[in-house]
Amino acid sequence: MKNIYLIRHGLTNYNIEGKFQGISDISLNDIGQHQAKQLSTYFKDIDIDEIFISNLKRTYETAKYFANDKGIEPNIVEGLREMNGGYFEGKTDEELLKVYSEQVHNLRNDLPKFMPPNGESSREAYNRISSTILDIVTNSERTNIAIVSHGLVLILFLAYVSNTPFEDIKHIYLENTSVTKLIFDENKFSIEYINDFKHLNNK
Repeated sequence: MKNIYLIRHGLTNYNIEGKFQGISDISLNDIGQHQAKQLSTYFKDIDIDEIFISNLKRTYETAKYFANDKGIEPNIVEGLREMNGGYFEGKTDEELLKVYSEQVHNLRNDLPKFMPPNGESSREAYNRISSTILDIVTNSERTNIAIVSHGLVLILFLAYVSNTPFEDIKHIYLENTSVTKLIFDENKFSIEYINDFKHLNNK
């Protein structure tokens, strides 16, 4: 049996400004840095043997404090990156509604149909994140694994592990630095809890 902790990265200015981040390499802002530090409190009494992050710096900045506490160097895995937003990158809903109102609607209300121009479709991102995390978990010899990734792809992966048909995936919200725990046993995932952010109450 393996314990898997899925963590969304900390807050960025793009999050505050309502801009689509995608694969844009944005750093955490001051609040996000504080959130990342609070993850050390969350994991203080939780064993972590291995940490995986995407190739975008906001995941490293999120993982670095609790990784340092555990004496672990995070492994960079490109397949954990956020969905490529193409034309959506760096733009707000207000800007995008002028040209791509249908895709903005899909992003917010019908995620399986989301396909940003010159970007990655939700189906492509679903296939990528599912195979990436499955490979990480099955190939790791460790028992307690933390994975720091991004909001949209984690939503898609949670649909995968809950056996939700792709066409029925709903857009749920994961707080920045929230922790979702999965159990991997007998080659199956089960969800223990989703979107735990109690550490953010510690000022």
